[in-house]
Amino acid sequence: MPKRIFVILLAVLVLAFASVPTFAADGSGRGVLSWFSDVGGFIRDIFVPDGNYFNNQLSRLNRHINSRFAGLGELYQMIDSFFKTLSNPPPVSLSLTIPNNFLFSGYRGTRVAFMAPAQPYLKLIRDVLTAAVCLLTAIVCYHKLRTFFTEEG
Repeated sequence: MPKRIFVILLAVLVLAFASVPTFAADGSGRGVLSWFSDVGGFIRDIFVPDGNYFNNQLSRLNRHINSRFAGLGELYQMIDSFFKTLSNPPPVSLSLTIPNNFLFSGYRGTRVAFMAPAQPYLKLIRDVLTAAVCLLTAIVCYHKLRTFFTEEG
């Protein structure tokens, strides 16, 4: 019989302490049970990291990689930001616009877009330059890794 009472009491205590973080997050611990909210906050802080935990760990990892691989991580971030801007380029336009009634009364204005015929060629040049930057990146990364491992060995 005492063993059953002990098991029931233990189950009630486990359920009470399992609900403590929820009670603390709710913020309703006022008055006599305010210590319950403090205990809940303590238990929550043990298991749930602060808001900047993952950002801090990622920046710490980036610093470690940059110190270990001699700036290879910074090179990657620079190239990554470059390709993100290349993936959605702004439209290129060079146009001459003459408004209505500019030269004389009744003149119908005109607009000439100089870059419109060159759009396919500009896209081809951008693709070729992107491929060249990818190739150059592979060569630089290979060289950095090769010098890193030959200096260590």
